Amino acid sequence: MTRGVRKGLTRDIILSAAFQIVESEGGEALSMRRLGAELGVAAMAIYNHFPDREHLLDAMAESALSQIPLGEHKNNWKKHVKSIVKSVAQLSLEKPAVFALCMSRPNKPKAAIVLMSKALEALRLGGLSEKEALSCYHSLLILLHGFPFWQAGVTKYCSGPTQGSPYDDLSPQEVKDWHLVHNVDPGKQFDASVALLLDGFESKTS
Repeated sequence: MTRGVRKGLTRDIILSAAFQIVESEGGEALSMRRLGAELGVAAMAIYNHFPDREHLLDAMAESALSQIPLGEHKNNWKKHVKSIVKSVAQLSLEKPAVFALCMSRPNKPKAAIVLMSKALEALRLGGLSEKEALSCYHSLLILLHGFPFWQAGVTKYCSGPTQGSPYDDLSPQEVKDWHLVHNVDPGKQFDASVALLLDGFESKTS
């Protein structure tokens, strides 16, 4: 195939290839030239669909976030919030580079604003004041941003105390506590953290 404007090249095809690059190599690896090489076209062919890299990244963030279910539990506000938060958490774990891209766009994707508004709507239906709803929303956002790093810390990068320096002077209780802390199911702990947070804010409305 002659490199140039590939017949049948569409926005969806370009976005799919862009996601593959970001997921496998990270966001910094994505460029119009790299994307063109992946698709077998000249970089200029990409510009027929996206005016520049920033517009491409915005479209990727919109596409990823628009696939997150909005969660419809109108008779149970906490289930509604939990379903949205859990779906966003799954994105952060399954596609961390895409999640980072979505959270770092200067122009907030429309889908992100819709998710935000749905979450706030559910919090208001739970009886939270405007101030409490905003505080709860930001608390959940902090939890979502930190969850991937916390999970990596307790499951991937902490091998635990072993014999030899620098662990020789640890007491038996300290070693036991370390193992207790790291004997955790990340998914269940995340759900419990969200539940505790929502219960805490709900108690303020009583």
